[in-house]
Amino acid sequence: TAYGELSTVLCDSVIGTTLGSGQILTPNVYCLGGASVLNGELILDGQGDPGAIFIFKIDGALSTTTLSRITLINGASVCNVYWRINGAVDLGEGASFAGTILAAGAISFLEGASFIGRGLSTEGAISLHNNMVTGLSPVASVITSSGPTTFCAGGSVVLSGNVGGIWSTGATTPTITVTTSGDYFVTNSAPCGS
Repeated sequence: TAYGELSTVLCDSVIGTTLGSGQILTPNVYCLGGASVLNGELILDGQGDPGAIFIFKIDGALSTTTLSRITLINGASVCNVYWRINGAVDLGEGASFAGTILAAGAISFLEGASFIGRGLSTEGAISLHNNMVTGLSPVASVITSSGPTTFCAGGSVVLSGNVGGIWSTGATTPTITVTTSGDYFVTNSAPCGS
C-alpha cells in the first residue's frame, strides 16, 4: 500500500541518476528516471524544519558505492525520508543509509553496511551480511516483578525489564525497587517515537 501511495505522489524536481559527491538536497519530491547510484556523501538539509519530508522516486534499481553515506542536517529526520525504488537495492560495503526503503525488488545489505530505517520489498528477499540495522520504532520493555505486587506498608518489590529506557521514576537502571503503591512504567524511545 505504501509503495502504491508513493507512486501517485507528483514530482517536484527531476534530477540525475547519480546522487552524492557532497550533493545537498532540501525537502522535496525528487524523481530519478532510471537505475541510480549513490557515490560518496548525500546531504539532506531539513532547513530547520523537523517535519521536512524527502521523497525519492527512482524508476529503476538503486546501488550505493563502498563507504557512501547519507547525512541528515538542520533538523532533517530519518522518519521523513522515503525511497520508492522500482527495482532492487544494493547497499555497498561499509555504506551508511537512512530512511524508509520501499522497493519493488530484492534488498541486499553488503558487508558492513549500516542502515537506520525500514527496508520493505514488494517482490524480493532482504539479505544481510554483518550489518548494523536500527529501526525507527521503539521496542517496548517487558516488565516483571520479583514477587507479589501487592504488599503491606514497609514491604517492597523489585521491578525488572528496562533495556535502554527511562522508568517513570526517572531511573535508567535495569531494575527499580518499589516501596509505595502506584503505576510504574518504562518509556523506550527511537528516532521516530516513544
